[in-house]
Amino acid sequence: MKIAFECCCLALLSACIKPSYDGTCRYKSPGYIYVYETIYMIDVAPKNISKTLGSLYVCGRYYTGAEAYVKSHDPAYYDLCVKYGDLKPGGQCCHVDHGIFFGTGAIAIAEAIDEIHIISSEKWDSSHAAGELLDDVYVAEYISYFPYIRNSYKANNPQTYCRKYFSEIRPGDMYLSWNIVLKPQILPESSGQHTLTVSIILDTGEVIEYDVEVDFSEATQCKP
Repeated sequence: MKIAFECCCLALLSACIKPSYDGTCRYKSPGYIYVYETIYMIDVAPKNISKTLGSLYVCGRYYTGAEAYVKSHDPAYYDLCVKYGDLKPGGQCCHVDHGIFFGTGAIAIAEAIDEIHIISSEKWDSSHAAGELLDDVYVAEYISYFPYIRNSYKANNPQTYCRKYFSEIRPGDMYLSWNIVLKPQILPESSGQHTLTVSIILDTGEVIEYDVEVDFSEATQCKP
């Protein structure tokens, strides 16, 4: 779909933008995370993100950010900083480049993800019938900024790269995550069209659910 394509393209562009910075802080935000995105949809991952057949990409769209806070005192941004303990001593530098507001920190998903589950409309293999959880088949690969913030912003690399089977995810593991890709470690024994239902459970108890159509007809073996 066009919307899905644009969603993923925008996420990729935001990851690749490297604005010039002359060291002048026109604004300061209270937190290292300068843009919070909310989960918008689940889509088939673009090939430049994942080459594994059946991989899914968690797309986000802008929810709130440092610009909304420093210019109009948006409480939603500050509330998220408080929730995740992202209150950097002295603040985090922000600036304007060619009329565009940039933070020198990072982008993260606003939602606190506690669990992720996937089921398929079709039989996966002898151990997973249609409609059964694939939590021991799919892994979540993502970047997290939470360890960096929790360690008082002390690390050579603020990004922690994580990889967990859905069955291993615990509350707090996916705080301040971004670039979330859901990858199967074993492909279905029978190729063809599958409807994958992805359920994301938040710390509020809310369940975000999406259906994604995936064509496994390209698979020639059971392992990617």
